[in-house]
Amino acid sequence: MDIGRLYSIMIEDCAKPGEEVNEMINTFKSFISDEISNFKIGVYYQNPDYLEWSYRKGQLLD
Repeated sequence: MDIGRLYSIMIEDCAKPGEEVNEMINTFKSFISDEISNFKIGVYYQNPDYLEWSYRKGQLLD
């Protein structure tokens, strides 16, 4: 899966109707964006559901 599609899934799943732009901004400003972009630790390769729920929780899940 490419990184754009990964973000798209997260934004669509987390945004309330009509709030997609705000959710996109919040997603890119959150810790999860830094984690996904750090290819050395491999978070990018995790299941999209794991990344979404980590974002919702505010930290990477164990």
